[in-house]
Amino acid sequence: MTTPAFRNLPSVDKVLDEPAIVGLLSDGYLRDLIVATVRERIAEARDAVANGAPPPTAAAVAQAVADGMQRTATAWPTPVLNATGVILHTNLGRAPLSTESLHAVAAAAQGYADLEINLLDGKRGSRYTAVAQ
Repeated sequence: MTTPAFRNLPSVDKVLDEPAIVGLLSDGYLRDLIVATVRERIAEARDAVANGAPPPTAAAVAQAVADGMQRTATAWPTPVLNATGVILHTNLGRAPLSTESLHAVAAAAQGYADLEINLLDGKRGSRYTAVAQ
């Protein structure tokens, strides 16, 4: 038997029509991921209602989904200041790359490179050849 409180839980379609979810979809979030997350939040709300909580509105469920999605989409890792002095704190990502190293990485990443090919004979080479000496 369904109690009135359970009948007041919003449907997935009702939540998907909320502006917070429409905004996520227009921002490029995957619909299948959003629908799955909406279903999870409604299931959580169902458990809360079973324990005596009032049912949330569709807008509240949509906002919880949007907040969660935006938290998980936040850029990572976050830049921090290593104030430990000269000690390299391994939990802070080790030592930063020099400007020259960053330029070399960018140059190599912008196109193809001779990582494992011997340019003299066109055959497979070793990625360690350039640094072996």
